[in-house]
Amino acid sequence: AAARQAEALDPAGIVAQAQSMCDTFGFRSIKLKGGALEPEIEVESIRALHRAFGEDVPLRLDPNAIWTVDTAIKYGKELEGILEYYEDPTRGQEGMARVRQAV
Repeated sequence: AAARQAEALDPAGIVAQAQSMCDTFGFRSIKLKGGALEPEIEVESIRALHRAFGEDVPLRLDPNAIWTVDTAIKYGKELEGILEYYEDPTRGQEGMARVRQAV
């Protein structure tokens, strides 16, 4: 399958697709659009991407404001030092402010 058509529903599949996209299209950073899988799977996928690509490839995570504030804080803390940026982890300005204060 073409790079963008490969199945990417678990950490291994996400890493394989990212590697294919970087090789095929020359991408130098990776953004995981989240909110589709369980948060644990998405966070493990970011960790797997970090292991596979190392420090030279910036990683970005966008859970599409679907996570609760508590979930966003928990995983934001766990991913400190790994993510270049953490986009819209939860809904609303108040929720985002709480995440920002905690992470």
